[in-house]
Amino acid sequence: MAAAPPVILALPILGLADTLREAGFEVVEWRRGRNDDEVLEVAGRIEVLVTVGSRALPDAPMDAARRLGLILCLGAGYERFDPAGLAARGVRLANCGGLNAADVADLAIGLVIASHRRIIDGDHWVRQGAWPRQNVLTRRVGGRRLGIVGLGAIGDAVARRAQAMDMSICWSGPNPKQAPWPRVASSLALAEWADVLVICSRATEANRALIDRATLDALGPQGLLVNISRGSLVDEDALIGALKEGRLGAAALDVFAEEPTDPARWREVPNLILQPHHGGSTYESIDEAKALVVENIRRFTSGRQLISALN
Repeated sequence: MAAAPPVILALPILGLADTLREAGFEVVEWRRGRNDDEVLEVAGRIEVLVTVGSRALPDAPMDAARRLGLILCLGAGYERFDPAGLAARGVRLANCGGLNAADVADLAIGLVIASHRRIIDGDHWVRQGAWPRQNVLTRRVGGRRLGIVGLGAIGDAVARRAQAMDMSICWSGPNPKQAPWPRVASSLALAEWADVLVICSRATEANRALIDRATLDALGPQGLLVNISRGSLVDEDALIGALKEGRLGAAALDVFAEEPTDPARWREVPNLILQPHHGGSTYESIDEAKALVVENIRRFTSGRQLISALN
C-alpha cells in the first residue's frame, strides 16, 4: 500500500498550492490574517512548511507541529529560522538560494539608474503637465563608486552588472573570499569610499541596524543608499532623519523593517524611491522556486539529499 502524501502548510503565493496539489501533495493554505487558533487546529498534521524567510510559525503551532520534518523557504532568506535549533528537533531546513539573484540584482541596478537619472520624477513631470522649462541635470552612472555590503549570489550579480556599466566596485562582508573586487574592512569604511551603497547581505541578529547614522553620514549628502536585502539591516529612523536633513543624498528601498510598511512613515521624505519588496518576484524565479520546492519534498519523502540544505 502506497504511503499517504505529506501534508503541507504553504503560503498562498502565485499558484504554489496548485503546483503542490498537482504534484500529489495535500495542501493547507496558510493565508495572511489566518489566526493562530486556525493554524493550531491543523498543526499536528503538518509534515512540511513552505514559507518565506521572514514568516515563521507562531510558537504554539510550532510546538504542536510534532510531525513537522521539513521547512522550505521560497527565496534565499531564512532569517526567522535557526538551522541548528531545527536540526536538534529533527527538522530539516532548505531555501531557494541563488534562484532569484539575477532578478534582485536587476532591480538594484534599476534603482541606481532611476535615482541618478531621476526617471520617476521625469515620468511625473510629463504626466502632470509640469515639463521643466530648462533641462534638468542628472548624474551619470558610469564612473561612480559602488560599495556592496555582502558579496553572496546577489551581491556578485550586482557587481557584475555594475562592472559592465563602468562603475568602480568594492565590497564588505564578515568573511574574506576570492573575488575580482577589493574587500573593505567594514561597512562604515565602505560607505566612506562609495558614492552608492547597495545592501545585499543576508539578515542576521549580528547585522541588525548595520547601516546606522554614522554609516549614512559617511555615505554623505551626494550618496545613494539602495536596500534590496532586508529592512532590518538599516536603521530606518536614522535613514529618514538623514534624508530630511540632507545628510544623505538619496535612498531607494525594496525592503522595510515592517512589511507592508506604513506609507505615512515615508510621507514628506525627499529623494526617495520605494518598492513593495518584489526584487525577486519574476515569473521565471517563482516558477523555478516552485519546481525546487516540489523536488525537495520528493527528496525528503524518499530519504534523498536536499538541494540547498541549510542544516
